[in-house]
Amino acid sequence: MSGVRPVSGVMQVTVKPGDTANCDSSPCQVSLVMALGWGPYEVADNETKIVTCPAGQRVLLGGLWGSNAIKGVGANVPST
Repeated sequence: MSGVRPVSGVMQVTVKPGDTANCDSSPCQVSLVMALGWGPYEVADNETKIVTCPAGQRVLLGGLWGSNAIKGVGANVPST
């Protein structure tokens, strides 16, 4: 997939829209840096709202377990 930035970490990762991440621990503290735009955007994990994120800001999504699909609802950016 073009434009995918692989991210890895132990205990925590910071991702941007379109990134693919691997964390060597579970749960893993995940932070998201949302794209610039007109936000704020709702951020959903596997279709469940986690937090509202201001455009262009970094937010802590918390400790996530297993595989997750993180999406900025209405942000017109790829899932993470």
